[in-house]
Amino acid sequence: MENKEKIVGREDLVKDKTTGALLNVDSDGLHVKVNHQNHGMYFPDNLVKLSGVMPDVVPSKLTSEYVSTSTDSIPIDSISNFTTFENVGVGTTNVGYVLIGNEIISYTSTSGNSLAGTIGRGSDPVTYPVGTPVYKYELGGVSLRRINKTHDLTEVGIANSISYDSYNIKLDMTEDGTPATNRGTESGYPKLYLNQTKSAGGYKVKASQNIPFEVITPVVQNLTVKGTSVGAEVRTTTSQSISGNETPYLDAQFETIALNEINYLDSPRLIASKVNEDQYLTNFKGSKSLNMKLSLGTIDTRVSPVVDSQRVSAILTSNRINDEIENYATDRRVNEIGSDPSACQYISKEMVLENSATSLKVLLSAHINLNSDIRVLYSISEKPGSSPIFVPFPGYSNLNAKGEVIAAQNNDGQSDKFISKSNGYGFESQNLEFKEYVFTADNLPTFRSYRIKIILTSTSQVYVPRVKDLRVIALA
Repeated sequence: MENKEKIVGREDLVKDKTTGALLNVDSDGLHVKVNHQNHGMYFPDNLVKLSGVMPDVVPSKLTSEYVSTSTDSIPIDSISNFTTFENVGVGTTNVGYVLIGNEIISYTSTSGNSLAGTIGRGSDPVTYPVGTPVYKYELGGVSLRRINKTHDLTEVGIANSISYDSYNIKLDMTEDGTPATNRGTESGYPKLYLNQTKSAGGYKVKASQNIPFEVITPVVQNLTVKGTSVGAEVRTTTSQSISGNETPYLDAQFETIALNEINYLDSPRLIASKVNEDQYLTNFKGSKSLNMKLSLGTIDTRVSPVVDSQRVSAILTSNRINDEIENYATDRRVNEIGSDPSACQYISKEMVLENSATSLKVLLSAHINLNSDIRVLYSISEKPGSSPIFVPFPGYSNLNAKGEVIAAQNNDGQSDKFISKSNGYGFESQNLEFKEYVFTADNLPTFRSYRIKIILTSTSQVYVPRVKDLRVIALA
């Protein structure tokens, strides 16, 4: 798992960001928003280990070689940024820290153009040549020792602090360094806050993460002959849907699965990061969140099945779906593409009509269980190529007995008629109940182009809505 965290964690995230931004400092000065795609930590009971966050202070450079065994003063070309640390003068009661290479070094004073006093080397000191950058180990006026560490998401004081691709951490300002100084109060030192709102962090940031899944496909290369067999069981750990209330970190016990086939699970599961396994899975064997057991059988002692242990893996699949919008009539985030927090959306390409129209009708078949819902919106324009602004279809609760819209501001994207949700739960499409839904918008302004937006939501990442047989009709 440690290797998996380092590879799948922050580096993949950074390369996917168009701006290169990593950390967005929240306005209260204590919280940091971490942009981390598919991090799998969808509920507060998670620890996250950050590392590699870089300083935002312009570095100085070594003016002479600094050898691995030295604890002498560190000569640099300018000490103007290094006389204070966390906005307090550097001294024996407020130790300063710098980053040289990958080594964090402490100092207790400055002298001339040198970092001086008691020099504390890092755990793996090396020799640094002339010109090596020397960074003040701060970000936003706060020691990176408070950021590059393990954080507890239960301590975050912001509502809705976790999304599919981000989460907030709260910095601990109470103590840091040796001697420890409490910067969470005004006792002795001024209270410490991040000093500005910015995006920062660099391209080397890494973070631990969970791997969520609701579907497992065990890929086990094996050879069986007549009279032999290979069976499999998997022991997993429960998780929580991002909009659900399931109980995470429970032992789901061993359950039989089919090898080299898709296996649907009846609750969210996860492979926890190493820090979460050590914290929450102490009663699990080896503190491991996933175990797979193979059973080899034969009716003839002279032959046995063969398993290629070098070709054993598992494909884990998770549904990216949530339920964030409470009122589709009043929440303006649904009107645009980028601002909509709904994780599962279908947006059609722009359809250009040969003749103008004034009415739209959407027909589809859908399986909607008690956990889920769908809403349909449209965007129309007289001039093709315009940026879409989506409007919900009226919905049955906003139509009178004649099918007329009662109040346009109450359009909520539901179907023209009330249709009860399916009580049955399942996974294979052929075993699910699909019902016909119709969405109509009449007496619209004349339009030549349109788009359709379907929002699919669920409080369970296991049981999700399904849609098929989509048809759209534009009428004059």
